[in-house]
Amino acid sequence: MGTRLLRIVVTLLLASSAVAADKFAGGIKADAADVTTFAIVRSSSTGSGLTGKVFSDFVCSYWRQGGTVTAITEATLAGEDAAHADGGIVEVDATAMPGVYRVDWPDAAFAAASDWVVLACTTSGAYEWVSGYALETTGSSEVYARIGAAGAGLTDLATQASVNTIDDFVDTEVAAILALLDDARTEPGQGTPPVNPDLATKIDFLYKAWRNRKDQTATLFQLYADDATTVDQKATVSDSGGTTTMEEVTAGP
Repeated sequence: MGTRLLRIVVTLLLASSAVAADKFAGGIKADAADVTTFAIVRSSSTGSGLTGKVFSDFVCSYWRQGGTVTAITEATLAGEDAAHADGGIVEVDATAMPGVYRVDWPDAAFAAASDWVVLACTTSGAYEWVSGYALETTGSSEVYARIGAAGAGLTDLATQASVNTIDDFVDTEVAAILALLDDARTEPGQGTPPVNPDLATKIDFLYKAWRNRKDQTATLFQLYADDATTVDQKATVSDSGGTTTMEEVTAGP
């Protein structure tokens, strides 16, 4: 059950990875080519999405770990669905998505020699747009290749048989605990109480001593069985100078 469920989850998570672009995996995959991001540009006076900007209104650049800020050459794009063009910038939809712009970045921004890259764009009348990305060496296709379709690559997982064995063991232990707590227990019989019994036996003796008939003389304490006739346990009692002593309990009668 556990193995099957995990494989189903993995399959659902990776279903899109097999057909989608393989550039983003938490950050951006190092050495990814033709990376496009979106920039949300907001008015510095109202905070609302700023519309009507064209590529030449922007100054965009990137900064890689260990390097210096590098400006890109901005270019026009025919539309939000146009083919990738380094430096291409276009407004996506001024009505449906005000302030959202597509930005196409040069491959050099994502070379594998750095751990991260910061992307930024500025334009007049707007807050600067800045976004940082980790440059990862493992993308969705590598993850998919390692795990495989329907989790076939997860060879280190326990087999269903071993999972069932563990499940059966747990069921047995739980049943034993429930039986100990729920089932009626036999009253301790005649005999000397053990020195170090299990907890349940200790409770049995306490309940017996509270419930059953008992009597005491100047020299003897007796605890009876449920029949109120048989002496199951007894102890010697003595008195010395006003101090009463009861010795350890032993077997009756």
